[in-house]
Amino acid sequence: MILAVADTPLTIVGAGVVGLAVAARLAARFTGLVLLERRERHGSEGSSRNSEVVHAGLYYPTGSMKARLCVRGNRLLYEACAREGIPHQRIGKLVVATTAAETAELERLLTLGRGSSRAREWSMPRASARMRWRLVPQIQDEDLSPDIAGIRARLQAPGEGFRDFVVAEETGRGRPGLVSLVGIDSPGLTPSLAIAEEVDALLPS
Repeated sequence: MILAVADTPLTIVGAGVVGLAVAARLAARFTGLVLLERRERHGSEGSSRNSEVVHAGLYYPTGSMKARLCVRGNRLLYEACAREGIPHQRIGKLVVATTAAETAELERLLTLGRGSSRAREWSMPRASARMRWRLVPQIQDEDLSPDIAGIRARLQAPGEGFRDFVVAEETGRGRPGLVSLVGIDSPGLTPSLAIAEEVDALLPS
């Protein structure tokens, strides 16, 4: 059976992890919603290349949508994994300063994290052992490895400032009923269930 878009109560474009989360959230409200995906199967683009990390939103400015939705999504995702029997681990995150010059940035992150319940574990290099033990006394030298690095692609120009998520209902731009999701490149998995809540709240009943 072929349906015209006008025959559907809701159309969701993109069947990555965020599109699937939104569809799952809204399916009961919009019976017969349509989920469109240009690939042969769902979740085969950015969602298939995620970091397999449940983010805490640690690096994002307090009050930003990224920080808020990561904190909320973190809890929702762990709850969903437990409820659905999805294997997962809560292993935490160790943020390490590799030089004495980085300690100020680490302190800034600690303050930021404590302000939104995002901070968990902190450490300093061997040269700053006294400060490391003050922040996380249970961490020992043998627990640390100084040669850990990570590379993550970003849709952001060098030197460009912070880019927040955009989740917006577009009535004000002459497109009633349209909710735009922009910049949900990374992290996407962690806040996906919280993004679905956000979209649900923006759509009319």
